[in-house]
Amino acid sequence: MEYTPEIASALDIYADEMTTSTSLQPLLTIDCPNGEIKDVLSTLFHNVLNVEFNLFGWCRTMCKYGDFFLFNDVDPQYGIVNAYPIPISEMEREERMSA
Repeated sequence: MEYTPEIASALDIYADEMTTSTSLQPLLTIDCPNGEIKDVLSTLFHNVLNVEFNLFGWCRTMCKYGDFFLFNDVDPQYGIVNAYPIPISEMEREERMSA
């Protein structure tokens, strides 16, 4: 599907529209009255997840497959330290799982 030029171009346009930012309208705005939480979220999104670089590819993949899964590497002491995209083909739906 992606190798058809029209579809590849459409996926690029969708992802570009989802991730467009300017100096007046940033890609991500964190609106929180608590300054500490705002700083933690800003560090997560900008330094750990690097949304300015990664979000276009993540959005394009989501448009292409309809889903997108991101594995968060969590360190008990530091919190989320990295994030890895999980291929859609490796995901499996499980239903009626008892606890």
